[in-house]
Amino acid sequence: MNPKIGIDRTRSRTYKRPFYAVDPVAVWIEGMIATLDEDAGGHPIVRVCTSNDLPLGTFWKSKSAKLIDTNVNEPIKFTANAMNLLKAYIVANSVKVTNVGGTVIYIEGVDYSINYINGIITRITIPLNATVWVTYRYEVPPSEVQFYGVGYDRIPDQTLGTGMVVVIEDWAQIFTKMFDTQAVYRLNDALRVNDLGLLTTALTYSRVCAKVISVPSASDPWLGYEQRAILPSET
Repeated sequence: MNPKIGIDRTRSRTYKRPFYAVDPVAVWIEGMIATLDEDAGGHPIVRVCTSNDLPLGTFWKSKSAKLIDTNVNEPIKFTANAMNLLKAYIVANSVKVTNVGGTVIYIEGVDYSINYINGIITRITIPLNATVWVTYRYEVPPSEVQFYGVGYDRIPDQTLGTGMVVVIEDWAQIFTKMFDTQAVYRLNDALRVNDLGLLTTALTYSRVCAKVISVPSASDPWLGYEQRAILPSET
């Protein structure tokens, strides 16, 4: 996989990475959280974890027609009412806009608006000439996907047609760009799984399955976390 997308393998420490069968139509991006389920015949398979599931571990590779990357704290100065982000094709509901320093979070539709296709942010109540930080996920255009970063058929399907996928289990230290970009992260914060299979600090989700060991920033946009195995009885 392209080293700038999904999981940073140069820093991650992962020791237990077994194979699991997977639904052939399922899609996910490496760094998302997996849960154990069963197919119609009662055989164990994995799928993307939601907030109601017991997390199994982290997907080691991707299976999707698209690749998703993350920009963290991209500085935007409103020299005009509407400004272009560095990227287009923004993932819906992935945008977080703050003041410089991240102490104030602006509200979409109240303080600003976003054109998700063109990657244009328009100020509403944010003052002219103010600088903000914008964090978001976006679809990586084919022109930026290097050949060595995709599967044998030139789409990011890392199951290679085998119907099997690798999941990082138990204790691990992982650096990923696949996280809830609207959340706020601090060292040692507890991490939970949201309904999209992404790690988050939002307290609205139940089971704690990891903690923050590195906070994403503009210079280092990876969320570092220490993963642990959890039991069904834990909430």
